[in-house]
Amino acid sequence: WPLYKQSFGHTLINIDFESIYPGAGDLFFERWSHLAPKIINLMTTNVKDGNSKELLKQITENPDIELDIRNVVIFALLSSMIIPTSKSIEIDKVTKVKRIIKTSIADARKSFMRLVPTTNDLYVQIQNEIDNCYSMKTTLQPLICVVGDDYITAKQSIV
Repeated sequence: WPLYKQSFGHTLINIDFESIYPGAGDLFFERWSHLAPKIINLMTTNVKDGNSKELLKQITENPDIELDIRNVVIFALLSSMIIPTSKSIEIDKVTKVKRIIKTSIADARKSFMRLVPTTNDLYVQIQNEIDNCYSMKTTLQPLICVVGDDYITAKQSIV
């Protein structure tokens, strides 16, 4: 399946999905307005992290928050609801000692979402991530990039 790794791979996946499940491509977007409140209710019982609870409290106590901001916060909190269990081995470059590193909630969130104060910082972080992936011989996956001081006051979100 090497063609899926090409820059147009997502288009091939969409074509395959549409041929297997005709008409189902937009169901997620169509049903999101009904699904989002249910996810928030689940989060009120399942989110245990203190910072994430505070963020959740901000969107549940303020019904006037813009829909886009609410959606960004929901996606940011998914990593708090689905607690990461993965572990990786890191080798110290100087001492050559192996350490087992457990993925934190912040690491899990950072793997699919970036919060940066300005657009210029976004370009710098993306370039750093590209360089890091290149050095590790891995591919860079799509990220949700949020520009703002925090998720509640975000000015822009970009994929």
